[in-house]
Amino acid sequence: MRARIVPITLDDQGLAHIDDAARALVRGELVAFPTETVYGIGANAYHQDAMARLRAVKSRPPDKPFSIHIGRKADVQRHVHHVPADAEKLMRRYWPGPLTIVFPGRDDQGVGIRMPSNRVAIELLKRTAVPIVAPSANRAGATPAKSADEVAATLGDDLDLILDGGTTTLKEASTVVRVGDDGWQILRRGSVTEEMIRRTLGTTIIFVCTANSCRSPMAEVICKELLAERIGCAMDQLEAHGYTVLSAGTSTLWDGPASHQAVEAMRRRGLDLSEHHSRPITVGLIEDADVIFVMARHHGESIARVVPEARAKVRPVGPSGSDVSDPVGGSVQVFVDCAHTIERGIRAALESL
Repeated sequence: MRARIVPITLDDQGLAHIDDAARALVRGELVAFPTETVYGIGANAYHQDAMARLRAVKSRPPDKPFSIHIGRKADVQRHVHHVPADAEKLMRRYWPGPLTIVFPGRDDQGVGIRMPSNRVAIELLKRTAVPIVAPSANRAGATPAKSADEVAATLGDDLDLILDGGTTTLKEASTVVRVGDDGWQILRRGSVTEEMIRRTLGTTIIFVCTANSCRSPMAEVICKELLAERIGCAMDQLEAHGYTVLSAGTSTLWDGPASHQAVEAMRRRGLDLSEHHSRPITVGLIEDADVIFVMARHHGESIARVVPEARAKVRPVGPSGSDVSDPVGGSVQVFVDCAHTIERGIRAALESL
């Protein structure tokens, strides 16, 4: 029998259709629905016939598991016995979103769980009291479907229901990362990159000034130099050792250069700022940061207005908590003196980090 296609909106009528789809899943029907990445084929993990049909559609061998999809973060506790600290960080940063986390399980395969951000998916998954698995809607080896029409064209005879929530936004499968107490490993690449995961799970230090053209870029390279000396590695190896050091501005645009005085001040101590590109301090950077060093108190207040809970991770970089005066308009020597002030503050800060 050909699958029914039901257009879904998030009004009362659409939510009623989602209720019907949730009941269909519990009964053992196969229901395709949109996520922000691609369409998935939902099935009741407790229903043997549904799982057998799903494995036939996907040509999936019995020993290869499917990931569970959830509508609430708290539902993780229903499916895993242990949540590593790194998994907690990834859940806070990327859920709901395009990241599947493989948690430790009672065998070597672990338990894969994803919380999609698509509203249709979230509403559907919230309404099911049974675990729902949802591999991508495609035949093995084929491109995953990104619209209800694509699902119907390739799988319409094998499914019971297709929820049409429009074309997916990201159009690629989720990143899959295995996380344990002893580290993490990317199993499938997707829109959440390895760099993003490394930054989230490592120690991220961000220096913030206004324009990200002098004080914070100088602080960034000075910190990298001092941190590399303490660890005993090259500056370009810091991320491999779990440290990311960045700078940003509260009132700047992307890709501006460092001021020529800052470039010269750093050149005099053997550091290169010639390739610096300014960036604004974004919500994502604030959330990723373990500590945010600000050049002046008003920078910290700007950050706290955007993300109030970030106030606890904001610290002044100036010695004894003082502001670092803005050297803009001054000579190169003024910038050199500013860099010395920043260095004293960083050296003291590294002792306590």
